[in-house]
Amino acid sequence: GGLLIKVKPGDKRMLHLNALSGGEKSIASLAFIFALQAYEPSPFYVLDEIDMFLDEKNAERVAKIISQRASTAQFIVVSLRRITLKHAHHIYGVTMSNGNSVMIGNVNLKEVEEMVEIK
Repeated sequence: GGLLIKVKPGDKRMLHLNALSGGEKSIASLAFIFALQAYEPSPFYVLDEIDMFLDEKNAERVAKIISQRASTAQFIVVSLRRITLKHAHHIYGVTMSNGNSVMIGNVNLKEVEEMVEIK
């Protein structure tokens, strides 16, 4: 068993998910997750670096969609991209200290930019 997903990105022909670029795979996967969310909502979602392979334009689109959907569900999104972080309702900083993860707490985007290099 399994799930076979075919996608028609933009004006391209229909392709299997494994034939897509990293960004196209990300968009297709997120579209599937958001469709499932619309059909059978979950109270929260954890998304890890979903914007890694997205260009600036699509990263912002995804961040806006998540921000809008945050009115009906909670999202925890791990990201290193400024374009995504600027749409966050809250940002929690995590850093390494002596080999251990340390949570800095709720910070604003300007503080984050001063602490680390954000893409």
